[in-house]
Amino acid sequence: LENFQYEYPYEKLSNIQSKTSVSVLANKSHSDTFNFTAKPSFMSKDGISATGRGTAMHKVMEFFDFKNCDNIESEIERLYEWQFINEQERDSLDILSLKAFFDSEIFKRIKNSPLVKREMRFMSEIPVNLIDNTLEEFQNEKIIVQGAVDICFVEDDGIVILDFKTDRVG
Repeated sequence: LENFQYEYPYEKLSNIQSKTSVSVLANKSHSDTFNFTAKPSFMSKDGISATGRGTAMHKVMEFFDFKNCDNIESEIERLYEWQFINEQERDSLDILSLKAFFDSEIFKRIKNSPLVKREMRFMSEIPVNLIDNTLEEFQNEKIIVQGAVDICFVEDDGIVILDFKTDRVG
């Protein structure tokens, strides 16, 4: 009879994944905001979705030779010729946003850094109660979070991490 009355002490954790990604955690915070089953045609520009344009911009930022930031168009053409991006991606790029980034103070800091890394993968443990604050009693339990840093660079006082965003949300 005692075995039938046993209550598993970690029952509340049974719905928490032991490993997740930063993207899943970020998207989870907005999951109640939108509920589409298909993307309306007006959300695609020239046959490429906003997500596709964002992916193209990320590819460019990953492979762009920063020494060529004064000639953005020729560097984009190089990325296209070397097949880092396809024609549709090339044509969807926001040149003005790229120019603004390369003219920015943060880019000057990147250029002055002794060490710059792009698309650096990471894996870290975090307390489960950071994912779900109702699980405070399990603060010693950990989950693994993995992801990629778009770009990071070293400065005298530490490491700077940037996450490129191309979407605009009101």
